[in-house]
Amino acid sequence: MILLSALCLLAGSCYKDLSTPADHEIPDIVVTGLAPEIHVTYGEELDITVQVSQEGRTASDFDLVWSIDLNPDRQADRIEELETGPTLHYKVANRPADSPYILRLDVTDPRTGLTKVVYSKLYVASSLGEGLLVAYTRDGGKTSEFDFFANEYVTYGYESEETLFTREIYRLANENTFEGKVLSMAAIVDSDGASYNEMRILAGTDDHLFALDPLTFKQTAADAALFNSSIQSEFGTTAIFNFASYQTGALIGGRLFVMPTLMDRVFSAASFPLEPRNVMHAHNSAWAAFQGGNFAFFDEVHARFFLIYGWSAHQGAFEEISSAPLGFSVQGAKCIGTGEMRGKSLAFLLCDATGTYHVCIIGDMDTAPRMSPVTIPQTALDEAVSVAFCDNCDLMYYATPDELYVTLLAAGRVSNRKVNWAPDSPDERITSIRQYTQGFKGTHNYAIDWYPYPIATNRLQMIITTYNDKTGEGKVYLRPFNVSTGLFTAKDNGTYGGFGEITALCPTLR
Repeated sequence: MILLSALCLLAGSCYKDLSTPADHEIPDIVVTGLAPEIHVTYGEELDITVQVSQEGRTASDFDLVWSIDLNPDRQADRIEELETGPTLHYKVANRPADSPYILRLDVTDPRTGLTKVVYSKLYVASSLGEGLLVAYTRDGGKTSEFDFFANEYVTYGYESEETLFTREIYRLANENTFEGKVLSMAAIVDSDGASYNEMRILAGTDDHLFALDPLTFKQTAADAALFNSSIQSEFGTTAIFNFASYQTGALIGGRLFVMPTLMDRVFSAASFPLEPRNVMHAHNSAWAAFQGGNFAFFDEVHARFFLIYGWSAHQGAFEEISSAPLGFSVQGAKCIGTGEMRGKSLAFLLCDATGTYHVCIIGDMDTAPRMSPVTIPQTALDEAVSVAFCDNCDLMYYATPDELYVTLLAAGRVSNRKVNWAPDSPDERITSIRQYTQGFKGTHNYAIDWYPYPIATNRLQMIITTYNDKTGEGKVYLRPFNVSTGLFTAKDNGTYGGFGEITALCPTLR
């Protein structure tokens, strides 16, 4: 009996072992649907659904928790519970960076407490490369928002057939609303004096001038911080533009302020010889953005034309241009629209005191300015809401709320005709028109004829904006035109909606 007991102890088989053997294999939790690398753009909606399985079990049998880094390659700084469940909806607010963020999914088996972790490297690129930035309001101008879109018609090297939209960029970046109605925008590159090394979006309202980071759209500076003197106290901004290859101009409080971007990051007031000095407004100013391009405007208060040379605008003074060659009195004239024309010329559409319309052309901008007029048949000009000249041809477009016209100005001859185009809905009214030019124009010392990244549509399509009061939707139409006739071609470069009432837009930089 003693021997039998001893044998039982040695064999260990007299008692049933109810514990789990140490080498028992637990079936693997299989997770599919999460790519090892994900490439997105800032502001993009990320939608991912994973499948989880383990010998007949599904995702509903596990606890799933998503998390993400807040800084690239820093797992200690993260949102620990971004979302739960097999589906992730996430609007990417991570700052664009060369290094990846880590998107993590923890899959926990509640029966065993065991967790399987899967990762994806999330690369975030800037959505605000080259494209079209649209500012709009949905509350009559109390606040504004910004949308961006990129496609083959506004973006160099764009390969996808789908248009990329990034909506409500300001709210995403700043977690609040942009106060005021945006009246003008421009993408600029400026310098600390050594090299062009800072890109910014400038946006102006009736009360303020803002600088925004073009990658994240966070506000970086405003008002006095953008000027070299704190004496400036009012910042109502009606126009922002690049000209003369290295100058950024802004019309603020009716005065011209200039930033020489090759050496500075702040504005200074240009010198004007007469009082009052605040005589410039968005509708009666024009500028050239060629090498050595100049800025000119018609002063309705003093009934005179003035010009300042672009290369010295930050330190020079305005000079008067005689209007005598025009052959009609400019006393009491109103400026309806302005722009550039072929041959580095600036054009002004004036309505004189008799109600007659004239296009006044300032030519020979590289030498002594030369004035010449063209009288325009009235047609529907009394109802015009927007005017657009073309810098590569002799065309002037103008729009009424319902119709679009083109005027050919060549060798003193004038032909005026209605363009066969209309918005999608009769409830839409035309709010603005402009010739599309790439964002580089007037910056980086790039002449328009030898910019290394030209889009086939550059200077060859019109941007038309509309607004529908009934639906509250604003639209952007891109329509290519013939430079000889001004008529639209058969090709359609797209219609883009989903905006509020569009108040400003600008091409962004590559």
